[in-house]
Amino acid sequence: MMIGKPMPNERHCSGERVNKSVIQEYIGPPACADAYALPANRVDLVQSLLPESGRRSMRIALLVKSIRRSGGNRVIADLFDRLRKVGGVEIFVFVVPEIRFDIREVQNLLLCKRRYRAAASVTRAGRALDPGEFDLLISTSRRTLDFVENLAHPAHVHLFQAIEAWDSVNSAPFLEYCRDRRYPAPKECIDLIREIGFRQDLRYLDQIGAVGRIRTVSGYLESALHYLARPGEVVVCEPELFVRGERVRALRPIDILLFVRGEVYNGDDLALALARGFQDRPCRLVVVTARKARSLVRGIGKQGQVSIAYDPTDAALAELFASARIVLHPSLCNGGGFIPVEALSFGCTVLASRTGWLLSAESNGNLSVLDRHDPGLYRSELERRMQCEK
Repeated sequence: MMIGKPMPNERHCSGERVNKSVIQEYIGPPACADAYALPANRVDLVQSLLPESGRRSMRIALLVKSIRRSGGNRVIADLFDRLRKVGGVEIFVFVVPEIRFDIREVQNLLLCKRRYRAAASVTRAGRALDPGEFDLLISTSRRTLDFVENLAHPAHVHLFQAIEAWDSVNSAPFLEYCRDRRYPAPKECIDLIREIGFRQDLRYLDQIGAVGRIRTVSGYLESALHYLARPGEVVVCEPELFVRGERVRALRPIDILLFVRGEVYNGDDLALALARGFQDRPCRLVVVTARKARSLVRGIGKQGQVSIAYDPTDAALAELFASARIVLHPSLCNGGGFIPVEALSFGCTVLASRTGWLLSAESNGNLSVLDRHDPGLYRSELERRMQCEK
């Protein structure tokens, strides 16, 4: 898609309307005046998985956890769509359950069956899968690693989409660290996980250490793997599935677009505090969140000009980005970080935490990268940005 130039009559505090330093680093340099192409030094995900030559047919198993909308699941869906277009490939999709089975998991399974209807097999994995039974077995999350019989088998590739140590990230000590010090760099994040010491998260770090072939979607994750002294093959890939702005709109009816992850500690406390602080003001606030967060956001949508968008599709999300002036994305730990980069491509002003792909980004132009999980810090920067937007 094309990324639009700034509108000539748009006003802002400083810098370009599109923060090219961030977009060029993570989406690519401009191939022409308005377009951004894949940089030569980034590897295509599908091409990195398939053999260069010699094999006419392949049996590929794809282990997925759910179909919920997230950056990781978008990578998986894009991967599946591209793999099934490759000649001589037979795909088997295995949907593994959450830890606690409930009606939402049944719905997720049905969604997966509909989404992957072209696959040779869609089933719930009732046992660990042997990578040796396939030419390529791809696991996609911490949960799916539990269903791989031999993590070090050369036919097994793990798609590392985030530091999925959720027990640690969604804990009071992790939140306290981000408030008192800073958002953790990869090394600090791994050290925190080890210090907090949740058994399931420590087991996950051990599992990652056993995998021979890993694909990641950001340099943040690659750095974490190197700090873990990960042996074997680690490749950073470009998933090519960003929601990208075609052109920047002059009129934007949404003043603030706020993302709430739906996890008690992972940035949601700050996001909800900001939402409550602005719900009585004469501005339109839209909260984007998952359906699992209904209990967290209950009551906010009943106030003034506040509305809630649950699990928007890519098309709906693109419309929200195109209509928003300011995008807020506070998150304690984010391995991919699609949302801030996508919002920048639509010409939005973005306030986000220094995690994931924004680890080395500088605050300039229409991007503010915040170093600490401090409500006062976010509030003052938001106030400043809103003044600039008037």
